[in-house]
Amino acid sequence: MLIATTGGNERSSMALTREIVRRGVKDLTLVFTPAGGVQGDMLIGAGAVASIDTGSLTFGERGLAPNYRRVASEGGIAALDST
Repeated sequence: MLIATTGGNERSSMALTREIVRRGVKDLTLVFTPAGGVQGDMLIGAGAVASIDTGSLTFGERGLAPNYRRVASEGGIAALDST
């Protein structure tokens, strides 16, 4: 399954994100342009994401999203940097 968004958190439904996590959906490919945020990090933390295509996955001035940073550094996600 592919999840795509055009940007920041205001454009993505948290209700949809929570429902995907609740249902235990796995093997998602996330595509964020220009950047992802809390929704992507929640899905990664829940183990729902197999790959991600994005320029960055951050919490803005707070830095990289923690689940993304952890899972990517462990090699648990395929990441394509599209900056």
